[in-house]
Amino acid sequence: MPEILNAFEEISNTSSDSLIRSECKSLENEIGSYEFILSIIIWYDILVEVNTISKSLQSPNMDLDISAKAIGVSIDFKKTRIRTKKKIFSYEAQDEPSKNEETIFYQDYFLTIVDQAIVSVNMRFSQLESFNNNFGFLYRINKIKFMKKEELRKCCHDLQNVLTDGELKDIDGYELYEELLIFCTMISEETTAFQALTVLKKCCGSFPNILIALRIILSIPITSAGAERSFSKLKIIKNYLRSTLSQCKLTSLATLSIEQEICDSLDFNELIEIFASAKARKKQF
Repeated sequence: MPEILNAFEEISNTSSDSLIRSECKSLENEIGSYEFILSIIIWYDILVEVNTISKSLQSPNMDLDISAKAIGVSIDFKKTRIRTKKKIFSYEAQDEPSKNEETIFYQDYFLTIVDQAIVSVNMRFSQLESFNNNFGFLYRINKIKFMKKEELRKCCHDLQNVLTDGELKDIDGYELYEELLIFCTMISEETTAFQALTVLKKCCGSFPNILIALRIILSIPITSAGAERSFSKLKIIKNYLRSTLSQCKLTSLATLSIEQEICDSLDFNELIEIFASAKARKKQF
C-alpha cells in the first residue's frame, strides 16, 4: 500500500498532464483514507471464505458434502459536511441530522456489500445442495458398498429422473444400481470418483451407466470455474450497466465486439427495417 501511494504522489508531482495529476491526487486521497483501508479488510474477509469454497468446487477431487457445508493511517472517519434541510418558515424546527460519519459508513457501505455478498453467494451456490442430493452418493463411490440396497436403489432411480428429458434419458437407474453393486467390489476404500473414472476407461465399456454418470458429475468443477484474460473483450464490455444485462445479451455483445469488422460492414438501416417489420403489429401485404 505505501508503494502505491508513493507512486501516485510521484506521478501527481511530475506529470505534465493536468488531468493525470488530478486523477492521481484523487486516487491518493481515496486510497489513503481510513474508509478505503477498512473496506479492503471487509472484502478480504468475505473473499477469503468464498475463495476457499470456489477452489474446492474446481478441484478434481471435489467432495460435494464438504463444499456444501463449507461455503500508518489515523483510525477515525473523515468528517464531512452533512446536508441539512433548509427552513422555509420561521416556526419550523431545526433539522438536526441523527447520523454521524461512522453510522453512515456502516449503513451505506458495510451493510450494502454484505447484502450483495450474501445474494451473490446464494445465487451461485443455490444448486449445490441439490447437486449433493442427486450426485453425492457417486462422489462417495468408495462408500457405496456400505450403503443399504434400498437406499442405493432409490439414489439410482432419482439420478435417472434428473438425467431424463422427456423420453430421452442418459442412464438407466436399474442398470446403474446393478453395475454399482459389482463395481464397488473392484475398488478400494481410498478410491475417489476421479480415480474410479480412470479405472472405468480401462474396462472396455463394461459399466456404461457409471461411466456416463461420473463424466457428468466430474464436469461440475469446470462449470463452476471462471477465467478472464487481461485482453478479454469482456473487460471492455463489463461496466456499471452489466447488472442489467442477461448472460445471452452479454455473450452477444462480446461477439459483436470481437467481430467488429463485420459489424462495421453491416447496413444498420436495412437491419432496423427488418427488425421493425418483424415486430410490427400490422403486417404489410
